[in-house]
Amino acid sequence: MSRYPGNPFWRESDDKPIVIKSAQQWARAKAAGHITPEHVLTRAGGILLGADGQPEWDEDGFDRPVMYEMISALGGAVRMRVYTNDHPPPHAHFERKGYSVTSLKFNLLTGELMNPPAPQGWGPTLKKMRVLLVEHHQPLVELWEKNHGAIDLEINTGLW
Repeated sequence: MSRYPGNPFWRESDDKPIVIKSAQQWARAKAAGHITPEHVLTRAGGILLGADGQPEWDEDGFDRPVMYEMISALGGAVRMRVYTNDHPPPHAHFERKGYSVTSLKFNLLTGELMNPPAPQGWGPTLKKMRVLLVEHHQPLVELWEKNHGAIDLEINTGLW
């Protein structure tokens, strides 16, 4: 039996709150009387995590939208993304068209693959991605710096 039957912001199957992810959704739930103590605790936890610099939460305890800036290459066959709310070290996500489930992360300081190994059969694609990383390094660094602040390229391994 649910503690809050009929509450659309409460998951009755396991009797837990549904995370309210935006200020607009919070306002609607509050106006309808659906905010529970569990919702308040979840949001308070989000505020605390946000204060510690975690990218998932903003200063009001709501999810930050997942946004990115993208550079496309090889006729759109490869997408290079820099997420606006990502974590250090500076890196870019590379995706192969038709394989968006697999994202390879390349460190912008060293050029190293951050999530090895690459999927089986990606050898030729991985080589193309490394070439694209070198070719598009400056614009990728500029996207990172625009969203996260300056990075020191002096500590790299000489790839750039």
